[in-house]
Amino acid sequence: MQPTLDKLLRSDVLVPAGAMSAFNDVLKHLNSKALRFGLDPIRVLGEVDVPHVYRSEVLDDERMLFRLVPANGGTEPWRTLVLKRITVEYPILKLGDWLVIGLIEQTDGGTLRFAVSDQPADHEALEQYVVPPHGASLPCEHCCTSRPRRQAYLLREATSRRTQLVGSTCLKDFTGVDPAALLFLAEMESVGKFCDAECDRMTTVGKSFDLPLLTYLAAVCFCVSNGPFVSASAARDTHARATFDAAFSELSRPSRKFLNAVSAWEEEAAAVLRWCESLRGASSYEQNLKVLLSQSTVRKHPRHLALAASAVQGMRRAVQAPSKHVGEVGQELCTTVTLQRIYQQPSRFSARAQEFTLVFSDAMGNQLRWRTTSTPEPRLCQVGAHLNIRCRVSKHEEFGGVARTMVSRLKALAG
Repeated sequence: MQPTLDKLLRSDVLVPAGAMSAFNDVLKHLNSKALRFGLDPIRVLGEVDVPHVYRSEVLDDERMLFRLVPANGGTEPWRTLVLKRITVEYPILKLGDWLVIGLIEQTDGGTLRFAVSDQPADHEALEQYVVPPHGASLPCEHCCTSRPRRQAYLLREATSRRTQLVGSTCLKDFTGVDPAALLFLAEMESVGKFCDAECDRMTTVGKSFDLPLLTYLAAVCFCVSNGPFVSASAARDTHARATFDAAFSELSRPSRKFLNAVSAWEEEAAAVLRWCESLRGASSYEQNLKVLLSQSTVRKHPRHLALAASAVQGMRRAVQAPSKHVGEVGQELCTTVTLQRIYQQPSRFSARAQEFTLVFSDAMGNQLRWRTTSTPEPRLCQVGAHLNIRCRVSKHEEFGGVARTMVSRLKALAG
């Protein structure tokens, strides 16, 4: 059955001139799949050349973010990269109306279940889904191919609410292939390239695929004590470095500061394990923590490392008072803070200007933020530095349950 016009989508994709051959190959492959599914073909409606330039942003001592943005009229020609902006009209290629509601993964310690839906009924279906005995391979109920499979996705059909477990190879046939995303080849308008010496260490450091759990949690405690906890999702949203990644790097190349007090960090890590044992498993998150942290090792996989690291923050939140707003709006403050993060982005008011956001925390763990279009002085750019500052409270905000105190006219004081 052919879809009606209101089911056809239209998008612009950016393709480097040198990648047009790959673009046409992907277009041909997607149109053959659309034909098999009985859908309209993907049509190219037009294309135009658009100059782009890279803009850099320093994230920390080890990483730099490069953003590809449209060039303005004042950019030198030799610094531009010409991309073709291609307008395509397409259907979403999928079988039926299925949604991913969770991921099931078999580990040595038991079964992990990760929910990706916010519907209580989906959480219940995920928790109650009967999996094979421990150690057995997970099935794919679509292709029924017998192969070693440690993880599979639980899907729900929108109309009948029937669930089905499928492997990663078959997943896109159910959830839909977005041709615009594939034809893009990369999200060129917002893609970030991280210059990080640790980028490939997750899968290449050492011969073992596991880390000692207590030692890894000790490294997480060390990182959180020297900076803010950054979850994997927050890292994707803010381009900051995730705490689990920082802890992994710390173990790969331990600092003297960590080694000199490693026994103290391991004591805190042991407290995290005891706290985890006390959890009742009231949610799938708590159940996953209990399964993952019941083992003596943790896999060198971002999903496992991020989940284990979150236990440190979970325990700290359980014993600490919540963040509060500091001062009154309009009040001048003199306080001691620690610089947690600094990032740079194009100004909201001028395409040629840059805006810096500095995130601080005070002795009580309260968050203060300062935005400025002027380049901060060097001592204000050292993440982890303890500073005496004078500022004025400009606004009180709340984001993700965390109270933010926005300040202006910030000055670093001597001492």
